[in-house]
Amino acid sequence: MKLRKLKAVPLALVTLFTLTSCKLIDNIIGSILVNTVMDLPVLINRLDLMPSAENTNPTFVPFENPPSSEANRAELNYLKNVLVVPRDLETVVFNKTIKLHFDFEFSGEGATNAFHVIDVTESDLPENFRFDTSAFPVPITYKLALIVPVGESTILEGVTNINQIQTVLEDTPRDELVESIDQEPLNATMKVIARSAGKSKSKNFYFNLTKPLFGAMVLEEVFKSGYLINLYRIHGFNQENNEVESTIENVADLPSESENPLNLSYFLDSIAIPKIVTLKDLGDVTFEVTTNRPDLLFIGEMSKPIEDLDPGNELITGDVTVHTLTPVGTYSSEIPASVDTVDKLKDHLKSVDVKELYPYATQPTQDFSITITATCFGEERTETYYFRLQEPPLDQEIVDYAIKSEYMINKVFYKDTTSIIRTTRENMPSTPEKRMKVSYLTETLAIPRHVVLSDFGNKELDFSINVLGNNADKFYMSEQTDTLDGNPVTVKTLTPVGGLAYTTPQNDLPAFAEEIKGLSREDLYDCVTQTSIDVDIELSATLNGKTATKTYYFTLVAADIDVEIIDYLIDDSSLLNVVTYEDVNDDVKIQKIADQAKDPLNPYAIEHLVDTIVVPQSITLTNFGNRELQIETTINSDDPGALNFYEASKSATISDNLVTAKTLTPLGSYDASAVDPNNLTALADSIKALPTKDLYKHSQSVGYNVELNVTVTLVSGEGEPEVRSTTFYLKTIKADVDSKIGTAILDTYDIVNLIDHTDPYINVTNPPQPTDPLNPYQLLYFGETLVFPIEFEYTDFENKLIQFDVNTNGKDHLFFISQKTHHYEGKDVEGITLSPIGTYDPGEPLNTYQDLINHLKNDANIMAIAAARAVQVEENVTITVTISIDGREVAVNNYYFVLVVERS
Repeated sequence: MKLRKLKAVPLALVTLFTLTSCKLIDNIIGSILVNTVMDLPVLINRLDLMPSAENTNPTFVPFENPPSSEANRAELNYLKNVLVVPRDLETVVFNKTIKLHFDFEFSGEGATNAFHVIDVTESDLPENFRFDTSAFPVPITYKLALIVPVGESTILEGVTNINQIQTVLEDTPRDELVESIDQEPLNATMKVIARSAGKSKSKNFYFNLTKPLFGAMVLEEVFKSGYLINLYRIHGFNQENNEVESTIENVADLPSESENPLNLSYFLDSIAIPKIVTLKDLGDVTFEVTTNRPDLLFIGEMSKPIEDLDPGNELITGDVTVHTLTPVGTYSSEIPASVDTVDKLKDHLKSVDVKELYPYATQPTQDFSITITATCFGEERTETYYFRLQEPPLDQEIVDYAIKSEYMINKVFYKDTTSIIRTTRENMPSTPEKRMKVSYLTETLAIPRHVVLSDFGNKELDFSINVLGNNADKFYMSEQTDTLDGNPVTVKTLTPVGGLAYTTPQNDLPAFAEEIKGLSREDLYDCVTQTSIDVDIELSATLNGKTATKTYYFTLVAADIDVEIIDYLIDDSSLLNVVTYEDVNDDVKIQKIADQAKDPLNPYAIEHLVDTIVVPQSITLTNFGNRELQIETTINSDDPGALNFYEASKSATISDNLVTAKTLTPLGSYDASAVDPNNLTALADSIKALPTKDLYKHSQSVGYNVELNVTVTLVSGEGEPEVRSTTFYLKTIKADVDSKIGTAILDTYDIVNLIDHTDPYINVTNPPQPTDPLNPYQLLYFGETLVFPIEFEYTDFENKLIQFDVNTNGKDHLFFISQKTHHYEGKDVEGITLSPIGTYDPGEPLNTYQDLINHLKNDANIMAIAAARAVQVEENVTITVTISIDGREVAVNNYYFVLVVERS
């Protein structure tokens, strides 16, 4: 049944349309279309011409509920929203063209003229914007009306299509555009009247006309912008010239979830959030920033160009003042009160050694949040973002710091290879203009090869050392372990070898230093006075795959061994010399005594009149590049009144050095007034001319102590001269002229005395002194006796007891030897007697000289003596007389005799 009914309806309609007049058909179809269209959801649509602050591409914004009742009144923003409503619809039914036309009436207080209506055809619309006709029961063509809420604004006068609307919105200055939409709200009713073939129907739609909420729209953009949160990032703590490099990096993915915080590093990352921005033609957006952990952060401000924060942003004008939040943790208490901006904090960090910051940069992990409240056009929006503070990956910073730190370049001196001397930061040879001078042989570079940095959590750094320019052979290289600031370190040592052809194997610096110390100072001087050479050394530090490389600059230079030169002179003892008056013109005879005159408790003895002190005034060191030493000497004495020196000048060669000297000769009691002044040779000649007894007399004065204060200056071509002072201690003493006394006695006095047995108690006058081996004295058997003094004190040599030793050199058996009182030089003294008796046997004991004389005078012995004399043969005898004074042999002389029966 139902199916038949359904089939009957179309048939009836067909019959009806077939039988009915054309006008009636137009009316019927028009009525159907009018009623149908008025109930379609596409009858009225809403466009948003400015979906965002930067987007003016029209976008459909559907109504949540059709605004066909007061309860469902929809909101339209002035100029921003456009209603799209059919203006003309046309369709063909049964070959009949049916048209619908729409008119609009506006009502409400102030709303009658609040809309600007533009008729457009389908071809006027953009390609991506087409009116949806799929809901119509029949195919249609159309024209549309664009209804723009303008209120009292005349900004769209003369605008006749949608493209012109877009042009106006894009080209109108934003301040004018804002002024155009800044109107009071209106309640408006729009009546849509549809007409077709005399049939009409209307329908009301209800709207609230309001100004657009640009604030909310701007804030939406702000919280998506590239300038909302930036990281002001410091790249390391220690840069060249103590500069800290920094960059600003945009946070593209804002950390809005607490489960996924943004990782930050202590000190290195500062959060930069705008405090206020000025949007072009729109005004200001202000930002308030709070945090749940202010104790972790240093909070300040800074001003930055928008190009730094959001490159390409053309909506913001001028610089942007930003809040800065720098994670410092517990270091906050170390920040001076005067530091109140992030740039001042940056400057402060430049002044702090990175190793002091390291413990603070490695504080425990901390989570915190930052809440940003932005305000624009009275609109407010709040968002919270989440962050996590973690220990930063500082391996690169550590190697950057280490490669430029004072750890890198150190020195060792050859005199003490166990002590490493640090280089101050300001003296690091980090540029060619700051080359460090390294002296040949005497200085050694000590550069870390491996170090454990206790200041950086005991991280271990390895270093590679590369001597550039094929200059590695200019160094002796070794390694040794030590500590620097408590850090265990293995250093590579590089000693510039200069002219030394060393023999020490590599890698044994102490032995190499000993080889240097073993050089004579002349050889050392030759080795260290080489031509200067520039040498560059490239160092690389590596930690966990991170590497930093730095080149340091050096100049190998001639060593300053002025100290060694002066030490050489002092060690050589040539600062104080002595020569006797007999050798003043013989430089070879000059004795160096400086080393023996250093003890004030044991001063060096200088003999009156005999010794001359030679004190250099200048020395030209021929083995040290003819360097010159200047010497000043002052004399002090415990008895200034006793000082009696003859002063002169002398040139000499001492230890191959050319010396100009002052000479001081203690004169004792000698009066040298007749000697030419300042003429040491003349003085010496006058002393040589003195008889020994006068030499002895004048040289036996009482002695006194003398101090010579000597200041030595090594003249230097540049810089401060090397100066050394020392004191020598002397005492003048009675001269030891015993050997001269001995010689004088031998030359002056009769040592050999002779007794003729014809008068056995009287010395022969002018006894022979047979010192010529070719002319011996003929001494008679049984007829003569030789007498020699045993000891004697001569008037010319008071207080000198002269002792005589007589030696027949193996011929004692030819003599009867005894002693007798002997009258000698006006005194009776004991003498030794030597009476030649050959092989004669007296047959009785003879003990004294007198016993011998008695025996010889005894008539009973005449025949036996005559017989003995007859058989004696000639014998050559050399008698040696040695003179001793105070137990010391001082002179020796030989006397020559031939024993005969009778003289020829």
